[in-house]
Amino acid sequence: MLKNYRYIIFISLFFQSYILNAQDYSSKEIDSLIQSGSRNFKVQGRYDKVIKWNIRFIEISKKQNYTEGEILGYINVGNALWIIGKYEESIEFLNIAETKSKKINNPFLRGKIYQEYAQTYNSMGLYHQALKNNTIALKYIKNIRDATRKRKVLSYMYGSRSVFLRNLNLPDSSLVYLYKSVKIRPKPVNLSNLADHYLYYAEERDLDSTAYYLKRAFSIVENDNATIYEKAVVNQVFGSYCSEIKDYETAIVHYNKALEFAKAINVPYVYINTYESLIGIYGILQNKKMELLYRQKHKVFNDSIHKLKNNAINASLNILLEQKEREHVSSHKRLYNILGLITFSLILILTVLFFRNRRKNELIVNRERENVLLKKKMNQAFDEVVKLAKNNDPAFTRKFQEVYLEFSEKLLKIKPALTPSEFTLCAYIWLNFSSKEIARYTFVTHKTVQVKKYRLRKKLSIPTHVDLYCFFKTLNDGN
Repeated sequence: MLKNYRYIIFISLFFQSYILNAQDYSSKEIDSLIQSGSRNFKVQGRYDKVIKWNIRFIEISKKQNYTEGEILGYINVGNALWIIGKYEESIEFLNIAETKSKKINNPFLRGKIYQEYAQTYNSMGLYHQALKNNTIALKYIKNIRDATRKRKVLSYMYGSRSVFLRNLNLPDSSLVYLYKSVKIRPKPVNLSNLADHYLYYAEERDLDSTAYYLKRAFSIVENDNATIYEKAVVNQVFGSYCSEIKDYETAIVHYNKALEFAKAINVPYVYINTYESLIGIYGILQNKKMELLYRQKHKVFNDSIHKLKNNAINASLNILLEQKEREHVSSHKRLYNILGLITFSLILILTVLFFRNRRKNELIVNRERENVLLKKKMNQAFDEVVKLAKNNDPAFTRKFQEVYLEFSEKLLKIKPALTPSEFTLCAYIWLNFSSKEIARYTFVTHKTVQVKKYRLRKKLSIPTHVDLYCFFKTLNDGN
C-alpha cells in the first residue's frame, strides 16, 4: 500500500481513459515523454506533477504491454519521493520496479533502480547500505552500450558515490569520485559539493578552490540551466562559504534563498542543514530572538524527519525479507533453508539493532552519570575553568592546564604537535561541552566544530567507532 500517495493514483486513473483512448504510443515515444515530462516538472520543482505524470505513463505502458515503460515510470516516482522525504513510499515503488525488471535484460533500468535505492538509503542515514547499492548500480551501468547515455548516468552515480563516501568519513575517496563526476558533466550540485569539500573536508582549507567551484556552479544557475533543487544546494553552500569568511549578512541572504527554493520542492535535508547554519550565525551575532526562532524550526522539522526515517527503515527491512522469500518460493527443496535464512537474518538484524541501541543508550547513561559525579565534585577551580570556557577567555587554556595537569601531560605525550586551538578543543570536549555549545562559546558554526572534531580524531588516530568524549575520559583515568 502506498499510503499518502493513493490519491495520486486515483487522479491518474480519472484521466486515464481519455489518454489511452486518444492514441497508442510507440515504446520510443513513451520513453521520450516520460523523461521529458519528468525533467520539465523537476526544473519547476513540481515533484507532485512528476509523480502524476509517471503514473499516467505506467498505466499506458501496462495497456500496451511495454514493461520497460512501466519500470521507468516506477523509478522516476521513487526518485521524486525520496527527494521530498517520502522514504517509505519511495522504497515501495522501487521494489515494484525491481520485481518487474527481473523479467527483462536491461542494464540501464537495473542500474537506475539500485541507484535510487542508494539515494533513498543515504537520505535515511543508512550510508553503508547506500554505498552497497551504488556499487551494484555501477556494475550494471558499465554494461550500457549507448556511450552518451552511459556517460550521463555515470556522472550522476559518481557524484552520489562521493556523497556516500564523505558521509562515511572517507573524504579522500569522496574527492576522487567528485572529480570523476565533474569531468563527465559539470552539474551545479557536483560543483557545489567540490566547493564544500575544499571548505570543510580537505586536509587544508582552500578558500580559493571553494570560490572557484561556486562561481562555476552559479554561472549555470544564473543562466536558468538548473533545477530548483540545484539552486537550493548552490545557495546553501555559498551561504556556508560566506559564513566561513565572516560575511554573515550575505550568508543569511543565501541561506534564506536556499530555504525559499527548498520550500518550493520540500527538500528535507536542505531545511535541516540550513536551519543549523542560521542558528550558528545568529548565535555569533548574538541575536537571541532569531537564534531561538531557528532552533524551534529545526526541532520541529528534525522530529518529523526522524519519524519518517524510522518508519522507512522498518518498511525497508520488511521489503528486503519479502524479496528473499519471493526469490526462492518456487524451489520446494530449499524452502526450509530459506525460511531458516530469513529467520536468522531477521534475528541478526534485530540483534545488531538491539545492541547498537543499547550501546548508544549506555553511552548516554554513562555520560549522564559522569555529569552527576562532576557536579558533586565541583569546586572553585572547576567553576572558574568552566566560566573562562563559556566566556571564550584567552586565559582558559592556561588555567585548564594548571587545574588538569595530569590530563594535559598525557594528551601532549600522545601528540606533542597539537596546535593551541586543537588543545583548546580537547579541553572543551573533556569538560563535556556538546558541539553546539562549543560552537556558541567560540563563535563558530556547528558544522565548523564537527569538521574540527573530525580532523582532531584523524590527528590523534582515534577510530571512528570510539566516542571522543569517552576517549578523553579514559585517558584521564589512565587506562
